[in-house]
Amino acid sequence: MNDKAVLGIVVACISALATLGAAYINKLDFNPEHKGVDQRVSDLSADLRDKEKSLVALKQFASREIKPTPRRSDESCLALIKEKTRDANGVAHPIELTMHREQEKLVTYSTGSLSAVAGGGLSGTANQLFSDRSGPGSQPFNLAAADQLDLTLTPTGSLHIHYKPWNFDTDWALSCKGSLMTSYLQNFGVVTLTFRD
Repeated sequence: MNDKAVLGIVVACISALATLGAAYINKLDFNPEHKGVDQRVSDLSADLRDKEKSLVALKQFASREIKPTPRRSDESCLALIKEKTRDANGVAHPIELTMHREQEKLVTYSTGSLSAVAGGGLSGTANQLFSDRSGPGSQPFNLAAADQLDLTLTPTGSLHIHYKPWNFDTDWALSCKGSLMTSYLQNFGVVTLTFRD
C-alpha cells in the first residue's frame, strides 16, 4: 500500500471520528444548572465541524495527485537565494508563506524561518493556519489548530514542502520579484513565499 493510500485511510478515519463525535455531543442532555456547559459543547461541536471541513479539503488536496514541480524554476530567484545563503552561520531568515486555493474556499497562512544549508539553498520550518479552522468567536486561522511544515528551498527557487501531520509532499517552481517568490498551479491555486528581513 503506497503513502497516498495510507493517507486516504487516515483522513477517512479521522473524518468519521469527528462526525461521530459531533453527533454524540448533539444528543447529550446536559443539566442546564451546569453553567457554561452548553457553550463549551457548542464550541466543541463547531471545532469538530471545522476540523472535518479541513479534513475534507485535505482529502481533496491529496486526491488531485499534484505532481512535483510542473515546470522548472526560472532564473529570477537566483540572486535572491544567493543573497540569503551568503551567510553560512545559520542565520534564520523570517518568512511568510500563503496558499490561496482556486476552486476551494480555503486560504492558508504560515510563518516560520529558513536558514542556509551546506551545498546551497535553505531549509527550515513553519506553522500553517487555515481559514476554515475557527477559534473563539468564530475567528478564522485558529492558532490552536496549526499544522507544521518542513520547508526546503533549492538554489534555483524550487520549494519543497513536507506536511508533517499528514506525511505527504509538494514541490513548487517559484518565480521571484524582489523578496517575493510565487507560483501558480492550474486547478489548485497560488503559493507565495516572502522573506521578511
